[in-house]
Amino acid sequence: MGPHPTQAERDEILKLHFEKGYSTRLLARKTGFSRSEILNWIRDYHKNSQVTDITAKKSQLKKASEAKRILPKTRIRLR
Repeated sequence: MGPHPTQAERDEILKLHFEKGYSTRLLARKTGFSRSEILNWIRDYHKNSQVTDITAKKSQLKKASEAKRILPKTRIRLR
């Protein structure tokens, strides 16, 4: 069993993955944590950030429906 990461270490690894595009294999090799452990952190991050994603999607839907209501209805006939 490997060393337990601190929250700061996890955050830094996730930052390198999401912002810099580092692969999980490279991160595992460089940090000494297993690839599956890093993949679990990524999965947990996505699961916990789902609330933010839903809020953002609701905002986008609201804007789209407002734009649809405001824009004049025009039909183009294709022949």
